[in-house]
Amino acid sequence: MDELKQELAEKAKALGHALLGVVTPETADQYAGIEVGWVNRTTVPVTEVFAGVRSVVVVGYPIWDRSLDLALRRPGGGWTYPGHILPSLAARAVRQALTEDGHRVNSPGYAPISFKKLAVEAGFGAQGKSSLLINRVYGPNLRLGVVLTDAELTPDQPAGEDLCGECRACVEACPVGALEPYRLDPHRCLVGSTLRGKERPADDHQTRLSAHAHVMCRVCQDVCPHGRFREDEPGWAG
Repeated sequence: MDELKQELAEKAKALGHALLGVVTPETADQYAGIEVGWVNRTTVPVTEVFAGVRSVVVVGYPIWDRSLDLALRRPGGGWTYPGHILPSLAARAVRQALTEDGHRVNSPGYAPISFKKLAVEAGFGAQGKSSLLINRVYGPNLRLGVVLTDAELTPDQPAGEDLCGECRACVEACPVGALEPYRLDPHRCLVGSTLRGKERPADDHQTRLSAHAHVMCRVCQDVCPHGRFREDEPGWAG
């Protein structure tokens, strides 16, 4: 199955330098019961999400521009995030390749599984003091997707490194004091306020584009010394 895994990695990379890693269902299941994101839902074992799963494929899509952190209010309420379409496209390419190879697939969506924890286990990087996944090249600028499959793919190993060291840039820069090292208070975080339907007035940290759209606060991402955006052209500095 290493050839199939390489094919999947190439298809993901072709859609914007996306990363691909694999973890076992047993590895994923050890995180069942933790809170996921801002919605405070608990995870369930992936074997309950998809019977017969043998591999959990993780896709990481690099976000190269602040506009991809757009939040757009839907008619009737709720929010949509156009930047999340990109990892979804990469995950779709992986699903299609697996299906064409004769395997069953399932995409769990955002609620049941902690994508960040799986990405750490897949070797993408480590959880930083911002609570975000930090990658050595792209810093905190990865968006994640997951595909469950009955294909038995070779799992990857965690990177096993703390990329933050003594740095506290994100903790000190957070405009609402939502961060402690490796922990985030979603009730203070500006992004969390939006996702819970308690949007705060636009300020220097959440740029309002219209009555129904704003670029979410990304101060902790912008000050991270790993993977900073270049201002002169699309890409990352250093």
